[in-house]
Amino acid sequence: MSISGLLRCINRSVATLEEPSSIFLIDSHVSRRTTAPDSLPLPVEAPSSSKVSKLFNSGGDVIFRSSDNVLFYIQQKYLEANAEGFPLAEHTTKGVDEVVPLTESSNILELLFQFTYPQMPPDLAELEFPELMELAEAAEKYLIHHGRQFCLMRIGAFVTQYPLEIFAFAAEHDHMKLVYEVAPRLVGKPLSEIAYRIPSGLYIPWSLYHDQFISNLGKQAIDHTFSQPDTLNCSNNTNHTNHWRRLVAEWRAKMSNDMSLLVDLDESLHISPEYLGSCCNAFVNWRDRVKKPKRTSSLEHFVKQHRAKRSGRVF
Repeated sequence: MSISGLLRCINRSVATLEEPSSIFLIDSHVSRRTTAPDSLPLPVEAPSSSKVSKLFNSGGDVIFRSSDNVLFYIQQKYLEANAEGFPLAEHTTKGVDEVVPLTESSNILELLFQFTYPQMPPDLAELEFPELMELAEAAEKYLIHHGRQFCLMRIGAFVTQYPLEIFAFAAEHDHMKLVYEVAPRLVGKPLSEIAYRIPSGLYIPWSLYHDQFISNLGKQAIDHTFSQPDTLNCSNNTNHTNHWRRLVAEWRAKMSNDMSLLVDLDESLHISPEYLGSCCNAFVNWRDRVKKPKRTSSLEHFVKQHRAKRSGRVF
């Protein structure tokens, strides 16, 4: 029986059952075991104008087509072994010229299918962030665990550049270790900037985490801390004193407008070495006190606390 014939039979069978059956499907949204929808993405005949993948151009018993009309000939046994989100072997049979359409581009599928074969995985070191995230989303969608792990390792290199995008991705797919790693870089941002990127299960812990940060390092704390140098001086060097006070005023203004700068005070409170001499000890000691980490609870702490309270356990 061909793939299309099989799927038509499934549709007829589902219609006669009192309870919907659970089968494996491939479409743009479903990648896990799920209830059969009203309309299935039926395989189609391969158009003569289709291009063929450079790496997966022959020898496959299942043919996939990318969103940009490139064909991939994939061996079903490798999908069965390494990709939970694709159909199992018993649900498909060989069908000449029958193609399963996928929503991903050929560039993404060329990398993705390499993670399903018994070979060295593709090198992701040169992959730009947007393409890396497309690949990571595809690996999550089709449950290709080898690819998921490699993408997570590579995503870690972009934490400082794209913290919000990575936080949203990690939270959606329950990669909590990555969520906790990125959280300190976002806690200083207004809740309005991140609220719609937080899954419902994290919203209460994040709100408590954010509230703690604002309480300890909010505007009043900034105003108090950065007003202290007004009484300090550099001994016998008026120019250094004026420079420090001007710089402190700039730091105070910047951090009042963007409290995320408080996350990395080594960078935020940077000053030229010429103003770190012994004559400026009073200012240097003040800066060192400000940079000293405050004792606060992590997002992980609030997540565990929230889960304990919901389950009635003492935390």
